[in-house]
Amino acid sequence: MQVLVGGLSSAVGLAISEVARQEGIVYIATIPKTIQMTTTKLHKHVFRTSSHTDFEGDAIAQIAKKLGKKTLCDIQLDYAYGHDLAAGIEKGLKRHAPQIKKVLDLRSKLGATDYNAQITQILGAGCEIVTSGLWGSHFVNFAQQAKPFGLFDKVTYISGGEIASHEIAGKMGKDYPDNVISNTYELWYDHTFPGHKKFQADLAKRSGKKETAMWPVLAYIGVKFIAAAAEKAGSMDADKLAAALEGMSIDTPVGPRTIDPKTHQADAGQFWGPMVKKDGVDYRVMNPVTYYPATLD
Repeated sequence: MQVLVGGLSSAVGLAISEVARQEGIVYIATIPKTIQMTTTKLHKHVFRTSSHTDFEGDAIAQIAKKLGKKTLCDIQLDYAYGHDLAAGIEKGLKRHAPQIKKVLDLRSKLGATDYNAQITQILGAGCEIVTSGLWGSHFVNFAQQAKPFGLFDKVTYISGGEIASHEIAGKMGKDYPDNVISNTYELWYDHTFPGHKKFQADLAKRSGKKETAMWPVLAYIGVKFIAAAAEKAGSMDADKLAAALEGMSIDTPVGPRTIDPKTHQADAGQFWGPMVKKDGVDYRVMNPVTYYPATLD
């Protein structure tokens, strides 16, 4: 084995990174976001091409500021990603919206399916905004349980975890709640960056689906970085690959990417926006679509 690419949860990503460190193998993290990976647990063979929790938290804070509201509840999953996203939101609020007061902090177990207790607490707290990183089935279960209580009629729900991706919006269909603002790395129907239209058309042809998923672009970017590094290094040797990856820039279907030579973190921005109904389709779409670059200004 010469290269590791992938990982889903931040806990898994940190575990793979540790294996890569011990074995002297390059690891490209294409999904895990915990800030720890490129800070306190950084080593010479780990690189990340996805976003991280400080970038994501900062975007959430910027959006919260634009809403002009005063109180916020936060619900996260009780593991590295949730803890670090909560911290990222806190740092972002200090930069952008110090006037917003957090009135409730909640944590749910990774893999939780019952959110009734947390929903009751949020309703009782009377907050105007709910920030979150509940991803995948966690959000689906939370939303299905919260809708009958009218939670989404009472708050604006700003969430990381890519619940604006078509994987989630398409799966939930008409059950997707109102007043959700979220993020995604890619939208099959948005061609903001040159090259995306062709990439999406090729992906649709390969998958046999017009409405393609978000995740393939993350794998594509990770593999493209490895290919470019191997060509530059003229070798698959781990140390030579790592040296080639430091400072490397490539073009991708969702914008250019450069890996910071010191932190090994790519400047992976994301698309953010409200999820709205659209005539003629039975799922939510993002409109308007706004690209938030990977900066901490």
